Parts: sequence; structure tokens; C-alpha cells
Amino acid sequence: MYGPVNAQQKNSPEQIDMATLPPIPSLPDSAMFIRMVKTACKDSTYFTRQVNELSGTVKYRSDLKSYVIVYYVPGTMDSFWTGVICNCTQIDKWLNKSVIFSGRYYQALTIEPRYGGEEVFYLHLIGARLLNK
Repeated sequence: MYGPVNAQQKNSPEQIDMATLPPIPSLPDSAMFIRMVKTACKDSTYFTRQVNELSGTVKYRSDLKSYVIVYYVPGTMDSFWTGVICNCTQIDKWLNKSVIFSGRYYQALTIEPRYGGEEVFYLHLIGARLLNK
């Protein structure tokens, strides 16, 4: 379940070269991974969920000075997850574009939702690619 996700191809202009990201341990609660998340995302080590191949939109949250991926939860009227991206600096070129992503969500204990129906998490990306429409 926590194996690699093939959501990228090396050197493709539409995809992030995930080889440039730090390696991910096989267990989400390993001491090394928790230290990495603490360093990248400051206030949380509480693993929430692993997701694979979800569709979302890359946005910039000026209040957080961070890029986020917004995922609208299917089967709901207004529920969405805002994932503050912890480990990818190349995502800026995908601003306002739809992506397919896989990763791990962690609680964001100090970030208040801005809208009703919003849940905010830290998001450690495992893979991402542009959605072909």
C-alpha cells in the first residue's frame, strides 16, 4: 500500500522529476519520515491518510506563503481538502492547473480553514503529473 507511485516520468515538461525529492521511507510513522515532515511542515506529525491518483488543482495561498493542492471530495456539496505542499519546490509552474497526485496527508494543527467545508492538511507528495484534459 505504501509502495512507489508511478506518477511521473523523468525529464518530462509536464511532470515533476520526483528523483529530486528526498527519499521516502516505507513506513509513514518511521522516525526518519516524521523528522522530515516536522522540518518541512513545522507543527504536525499526525498521519491522517495516504492517497493515490487523486485529481486536484494547484493554488497559491498567500496567507500561508505556500503552494497547495485543493481536492474536492466527491459525493459532497462543499467538502474539500487543502494540502499544503511540504516537499516540492517545482510546483509553481503548475499554478491553477489540474493535477493527478499521490501522497500522504498530515494534520495541520495551527492552520485554520478559510471556508466552510474546508479541511487543511500538510501534504507530502509522492508523485504528481498534469491532468490531460
